[in-house]
Amino acid sequence: MSSVAEYKTGELGHQQHMADIQLSGHMLARFWVNHPGDLKVWGGSRPSYWAGNGINPRVAQYDNVALKLFDLTRHTHPIRFTHVFVPVELCDEIVVEAHWIFARVADGYVGVYGSSALEALQQGLFAGMEWRMHAEKAAWLMVAGSAEVHDDFSAFRDSCLALAPRFDADAVSLTLDHPDGTLMLPFEGELRRAGTPMPFKPLSTVPQIGVDGGALHPWTVMKELSV
Repeated sequence: MSSVAEYKTGELGHQQHMADIQLSGHMLARFWVNHPGDLKVWGGSRPSYWAGNGINPRVAQYDNVALKLFDLTRHTHPIRFTHVFVPVELCDEIVVEAHWIFARVADGYVGVYGSSALEALQQGLFAGMEWRMHAEKAAWLMVAGSAEVHDDFSAFRDSCLALAPRFDADAVSLTLDHPDGTLMLPFEGELRRAGTPMPFKPLSTVPQIGVDGGALHPWTVMKELSV
C-alpha cells in the first residue's frame, strides 16, 4: 500500500496518484480509487479517466488502511462520481457486497469500502472491473492484508467488516473501529486515533517503507536488504 497525504486537498487535480494497493502475487495486481478527470477512456486529458483526480481527495494512511474523502461540491466539475479499479481477471477470489469488495491474489488480500452503494459497470471496456459510487460527498476505505498476517481470506474479510466504517456526509468525515483505537478523518483537519491527533509529518524526501506493520526504513536500505 502507498499513499500521499495532504496534497492540495479539495483542489482541482492533474496527474497525481494518491493511493493504491499492489499485490505481489501478480505484477499487474493493482487496485486504486480516483475521481475521473475525463469520461473518454483513451482521452488525452490530464487528469484522465483513471490517472489523477478531477478534484483531489483528502487522504490519510494508518498502518494497512488508507482513508479517502471526496467532496465534489467544491468545484463545478462535469463528472459527479468516483470509482474503483479491480483487476478481476487476476484475482483468485473475489467477493462483492453492497458497500465492500474483497479480492485475493495468491496470498495477498484487498478490501475496498464505499460509503454509498457500489454500482458495477456492466458495459464498456472496464465492465466487470470498475465499480462507481454516485455521491458528491463520498468516503472510500482501502485495506491491505496477507495470509501471513490475517490467516485465511475469510478471516481477512471479517477483520475488514469489524472496522465498521461510518461516513458523515454533512461533516465529510470517516470514522472506523480500528483495533488500535477509533480512527477519524475529517476533510479539513488531522487524522485522529482515539481522539489524539496524528499529524502527517514527512520523514524525508526518501520514501519510507514498512512490511506488515513493521518499522519504517528508507527504501534504499530495504533495497539493500533484499539483494
